[in-house]
Amino acid sequence: MRALYTAASGLTAQQTRLDVISHNMANLNTVGFKEKQSQFAEMLRSEFTQPDEFQLQGRASAAGLRIGNGSYAAHLGQIFSQGSIQTTGNNTDLAVQGEGFFTIGIPSNGSGSPYQTAFTRSGNFHVDGNGMLVTDEGYPLLNQSGQPIRLPAGVDGQSMSVKTDGQILADSGNGPAYVDTVNLVLVRNPEENLQEVGDNLYRIAPGTNYNPLNDSLGKLTQKSDLDRIGTIRQGALEMANVDLAKEMADLMEVQRAYQINARSVATIDTMMGLANNLRS
Repeated sequence: MRALYTAASGLTAQQTRLDVISHNMANLNTVGFKEKQSQFAEMLRSEFTQPDEFQLQGRASAAGLRIGNGSYAAHLGQIFSQGSIQTTGNNTDLAVQGEGFFTIGIPSNGSGSPYQTAFTRSGNFHVDGNGMLVTDEGYPLLNQSGQPIRLPAGVDGQSMSVKTDGQILADSGNGPAYVDTVNLVLVRNPEENLQEVGDNLYRIAPGTNYNPLNDSLGKLTQKSDLDRIGTIRQGALEMANVDLAKEMADLMEVQRAYQINARSVATIDTMMGLANNLRS
């Protein structure tokens, strides 16, 4: 039975890895998508004691017999590396060249503030009926004060320009005029400090005593931090950081590993059937 459970744990682990790979490949063309990665660990081993006579002089290994019990998916993380930048020519499309995140206002669930701050690398914004720059889901892009960015009346997205530092200028007929500034933040250790909430958005992970808003572009002073947070490029989008060739290679590896574990289960079942027949 131990061998059956060990092989079954391998099937479960490989199924989890297959789901992650499939998710990455399905989001190959998703703007700002970050590759997910599954990490596995060994289950607790079983240890059997041995009589003292097994502890012979000169023995290098520890006494006792240790038997593995399989593996399990210990952690599902994300890789926040830079994706490729694709030029679109659309003025409301913004891409971050660096490690910075846009800040987005999502419903606050009755916390007293109309918005809860979320973070994203997806910059495919558009102007809604109220003149606000919003995501495809209708969530507003926030400025450095945590308020939605709203264009002046009569100004559409195609007549605005965004500088590399996030300053928005709009031309309503009297020349370019300052409108607002896009808030860009440097999230330190995003793998640990951010939690995915869907729609390519992230929020601060529960129990994290860190506020990324303290590391916004307007508050950073160290040159190393300014270099890391990067700049905004207008008329372009950051694509997914998924490497299709790598995912295909991983997919074939998972298929073979899954096949081996499935054959192990079948072989163990056959052996258990033979053992039962011998008893009868």
